[in-house]
Parts: sequence; structure tokens; C-alpha cells
Amino acid sequence: MNKVRFTFLILITLFLPQLTEFAHDVNGVGQAGQTKKHNILIDHLTSEDNSTSIYPDPMENLLDRPGEDSPTKVLILTDDQSEYPIGLHMEILEDKEKKWTIEDVTSPHIAAQFVASSEEAPGFGFTDSAYWIRFRVRNEASSDNDWLMVYEAPAFFVDYYLPAANGEGYEVIRTGSALPFDTRDVPVGKFVFHLPVESQESKTVYMRFASEGSLILALTLISDESFIQQAMVQQAFNSMLYGMLLILTIYNLVLFFNLRDRSYLYYVLFFSTMLLGIMALDGFAGQYLWPNQGQFAAMATRFFMILSFNFGLLFAISFLRTKEYVPRLNIIMTSLVLLVFVIIGLQFIWFRETAVIHIFLMIASGFSMLLAGIVIWRKGYQPARFFLIGWSVVLIGFFIFILTLVDVISLNILTDAILRIGLIVLALVLSAGLAERINVYRQEKNEAIFDERIRLARDLHDSTTQSLYSALLFSETGKKLTNRGDLEEAAYYQSRVSEVVHEALKEMRLLVFELRPLKLE
Repeated sequence: MNKVRFTFLILITLFLPQLTEFAHDVNGVGQAGQTKKHNILIDHLTSEDNSTSIYPDPMENLLDRPGEDSPTKVLILTDDQSEYPIGLHMEILEDKEKKWTIEDVTSPHIAAQFVASSEEAPGFGFTDSAYWIRFRVRNEASSDNDWLMVYEAPAFFVDYYLPAANGEGYEVIRTGSALPFDTRDVPVGKFVFHLPVESQESKTVYMRFASEGSLILALTLISDESFIQQAMVQQAFNSMLYGMLLILTIYNLVLFFNLRDRSYLYYVLFFSTMLLGIMALDGFAGQYLWPNQGQFAAMATRFFMILSFNFGLLFAISFLRTKEYVPRLNIIMTSLVLLVFVIIGLQFIWFRETAVIHIFLMIASGFSMLLAGIVIWRKGYQPARFFLIGWSVVLIGFFIFILTLVDVISLNILTDAILRIGLIVLALVLSAGLAERINVYRQEKNEAIFDERIRLARDLHDSTTQSLYSALLFSETGKKLTNRGDLEEAAYYQSRVSEVVHEALKEMRLLVFELRPLKLE
């Protein structure tokens, strides 16, 4: 318990500076964030790649014509609401060849191809297309609140277009998971952009999304005050999750060094890689661990998730003793482990092409672990029930997460939280299962020692005791023959006594050797 407390104090020391820095970041959203936006704009305008530019917007006049219906349903900001989902207020345009610019999508011919969204978080699964969105916002609130555009899902590239201050064209901020962290408008894990809109003012916003992975357009417009409150709550929850997983990982690592049980090592590898995957998904890892590794940061979530699942499979093989209880299924699970390691290497060459294979292998691994747990538990191996409880919860979370990736269900707070809650449950339950496994191992060891003692007693009775009894009979017979004067026959029995006693002595030495403590060997 003292070790755990000491570890917890260390974790607080480690995370406190990060929490302080995060609080400073989000509290500066309404002030320093706006300055940062303009500084980024100037830097991009003077850079070689010209990633921030000003473009004409021929759609502006069309959308502002009085008396005509707007192509989009205008999002009205009022004093009564501080958060607005964008999904039903935006129009979407698919760019299959990824070649259109802001001039193209605002030209009358292509602008007419935008399609109104019918979902709050439209998803496109694993797509090779780029997607443009546009929406119209009007501030009818009494004050000029600072508003933030929040993109909830990961994407390799995100371009954010706002009407230029001089009314001519658009200013653009280019960022994304595949770009350095300092390209972000607001320095937080999610993609957050300032949307300055004065009272009674209207603006048209364009955004472009492109990704090598799954693409979900989960967008929300929120006031800066509400964003700060939600960000602090989310950060507190994430810190609790990271802290709990880290404490349990370190604790089980200590147990591994003490017990030398591979199950503890696989437990540590599973939760450490899962923790990195969750941190990458939250943007925390990209912000603090590898802020300038854009391409790796974009691939990190999938890389660590599939690697974690593979270590989970190795944990299941070791923890459930599949080689002993289900040898055929053990061969399948071992083959999946080897195959996943190969695919993990290939994803750095064919990231998009291996996406579906990854999902298939994760589903196959999940079902094989669940099946192995059920079969082995039915065979009487009690620690398997802990495995079943924990993995049932986390597999539900994983499958929901996968369904959001392939656009079967929408991304929301519940689908995002269930995996995290499942991981906490899994970590606690598996720790209890490992403790139960040690108790079962000790019980089996004691039973094995007891069975061995019974065997030795039976061998002692069947061999040594009967040999000594035979020697006694030979000795008495030789004594009688000696008294009768039959010395030749008596000598024979005397030799037999010697042979039997030597044989009994060899058997006794063998039994004593088998009873030697292991430390003496």
C-alpha cells in the first residue's frame, strides 16, 4: 500500500505541470488565442508553402441576397444557448480527386453541388476523398461573444476558411493530425478554431477535411466560456483515466519483476500501449509527447490500438493457459498474434489499405479471446470468470468504437466514453483476476505436492517396504537352515538378503532425492 501511495504522489507531481499548462491554454482561448490566430496567418502568408492565403468568395453575395432562400439552413446564435451542433446546418461536397481549391468550391458551378447534411455527425468510413463543408452563421445575441468551432474527430488534414477582415476572399488556417501541433489555432488536443462574429453579423464558413483513416464530421460551435468549462471537466476525467491506468501498469510491472510471471508483463504492455492509443486519440500525446511528429501523430492512434489488442491477445493466451485447456484455439490465437505483428509493420507502407484488415483482425481476436474465456471457464478454471467480465465490457466498447469508424453508428459522448469506462473496469477486474490466478496456482501447487507425497508413500509401500519384508523372510529362512546345519542353502539365502537390502537402499535414495527442496539443487 505504501508503494502505491508513493507512486500516486509521483504521478501527481508529473501531471500537475501538464494540468497547469492546459489550464493556462484554455483560459487564454479568448485572449491570446485570437492573437495567435493572426500571428499564424502572418507566418503562413510569408512562408514558402503559402498555407494561409486570401481568396475571393463569389458565394458571399449569393448567400446574402435578401428575400432569397439560403442554400444552407442558417445557424442562428442567441443569448439562450451556448452550444450548437453544426451537422444539420451544413452542406457537404465530396472532392474525389482532392484537387479543388476555395476558388473552385465557391464558383457557381461547383457550389451548386453541395448537398445538405441530414445527420448531426456525418461519417464516411475509410474514404480516399476530401470533403468540403460550408455553413452560414448569424449572431442575433445581444453581445459579441467569442465563439469557437470544435472538430471532435481526428483527421490528417483540416483547412478552416473564414471571410477575410477586408471583405475580400477568405483567410485559411491549415492544420491536422499529420501536421505539427503548432499549426493549430487553439493549442488543445482537439481541433479548435476561433469564429469571431459580432452581434447582428453573418458569416459563411468553409472547411476542408482529408484523411487516410476514417472520416467523421463531428462539428460544434460553442462559446469560449462553455468550452473552457467542458475542457476542464474533460481534462479532469482524462487525468483520472491516465492516472489509474498508469498506477495499475506500474504496480503490475513491479509484480512482474517479483513473480516473473509473463501474464503480468503482457498486462503491462497491453495497458501501456492502450494508454498511448487513448492519449493519441485525445490529442494529448500529439500535444505533449510528439508535437512535431505530424505523420506519426496521425498514425499513432491506430498503431497503438492494434498493438495493444495484440498484447491483449498474448495476455489471454498466458492468463487463460490456452495451450493447456484449448490447444486448437491456442494455435489460432497464436497465429493471429503473428499475423497482426506483420500487418502492423505493413501499415507504415499501406496505411489506408491495411485499415480494413486491422478491423477484421481486431474483431477476430476479440471473438477468439471471448470464446477461449467461455470454454476455459466452463472447464472449471475460476480466474477465467474475471477475464470474461472485464473483456466483455471492453470488447463492447471496442466494437462500438469500430462501428463509429465505419460509419455504422454516430460519434457522441456515450460512444466516446464507453471505451474509456470499459478500460478502467478491465484494468481493475484483470488485476483481481491475476491475484486469483496466483491463489489458484498456489492451490494447484499444494495439491500437486500432496499428490506427490501420496505417490511417494505408495512407492515406498510397494517397493521399499516389500523389499525389506522380503529381506526379513530370507534372513529368517537362512537362520533356520543354519540351525539345521544346511550351511550351503543358508549361504544362498544370506546372499539374497544382501541383494534385496542393496536394492531397497537404492530405491530409498531415489525417493529421498525426489523429496529434496528445489533450493538445494
